[in-house]
Amino acid sequence: MFNGVDYQFWKTWLKIFIESINQGIWDVIVNEPYTPKHVDNKQVDKPWNLWAEEERRHAQYDCTIKNILNSSLNMDELFRVSQCKSAKDMWDVFEVTHERIFFFLHRLVS
Repeated sequence: MFNGVDYQFWKTWLKIFIESINQGIWDVIVNEPYTPKHVDNKQVDKPWNLWAEEERRHAQYDCTIKNILNSSLNMDELFRVSQCKSAKDMWDVFEVTHERIFFFLHRLVS
């Protein structure tokens, strides 16, 4: 359970864990959740009922990683990201919150 302490360790461990399941899942954190697009002179989100099986599988990655993240958090950290819509949004909150603290403390010690 991540409780805000040892962020760098948790981040490294989680990345290795997620990549071992499927590198496509890690890609959702690095980029954005997969959303199929329709191109009819403009790019718009494709309705779910028109998604191909491959598109649904890729879109499921965001749900998978949100579940993994939620399962690895204590209540305080879970509350911090409870309003996030995507795994990328959750990850960005951790980066902003805990990377700043890590680098600030590291500078104090150096």
